[in-house]
Amino acid sequence: MGLEEFLLDRAEKQGIEKGAKEEKVKKNIAFTQSLLKHTNFSIEKIADLVGVSEDFVTEVKSKMEF
Repeated sequence: MGLEEFLLDRAEKQGIEKGAKEEKVKKNIAFTQSLLKHTNFSIEKIADLVGVSEDFVTEVKSKMEF
């Protein structure tokens, strides 16, 4: 494998990883919004269920329109 092929392969892998991370964040946001809309769970409980920080839940909540 030449240098050019190595760099292209590495860039492709980094792009795939970045896409996977972005998809996970989108899913976490959607799950958090659903829990906020449809339950009376506390911020702490939602953060625990989703696997995110309480700050993340608070930020999502602040951007929602009820």
